[in-house]
Amino acid sequence: MPTGNGARTSKCSGSMNKSWQIKTTTTTTTQRTFPMTTKTLTLSTILEDNYDLEDDCVAWFVEHYNDNPEDLCNYQTSDFVNLDMCYTKDLINFYNSNEESVLSWCDQLCDAYGYTSRLQLLEGQTVEDPDDFATGLVNAAMTYLGCELYRLVEDA
Repeated sequence: MPTGNGARTSKCSGSMNKSWQIKTTTTTTTQRTFPMTTKTLTLSTILEDNYDLEDDCVAWFVEHYNDNPEDLCNYQTSDFVNLDMCYTKDLINFYNSNEESVLSWCDQLCDAYGYTSRLQLLEGQTVEDPDDFATGLVNAAMTYLGCELYRLVEDA
């Protein structure tokens, strides 16, 4: 029910059947507009000149971090399994669906850090079967890529 000063009142039932009257007022805020030339920094805009956005692993990060690329900072202190994909079944499915991309990023990681093989990359981890190997490779590749992408976000 509008009243004379632009405020409206409504009745709400409180506890113990008491009737409460709430008065609300309408306020107008001024919004600041920015020129159309301002480019929003999404992960895809940051990566478009440096990375293949069609790469399966890169596409996963764009899908999950596009609107908040600064959240990739968590990769400085943690890994893919603890941040984004903690279930072994999901890691195995990710590997099976994106094997070529995962192995490519593992190879780049090996080159960057001087590992001579993917097996050496996983040295010290428990690898009892091929699924353990696959999940370890996904974690290593995606953690490495997450760190690399965050470096680009920091520089943007």
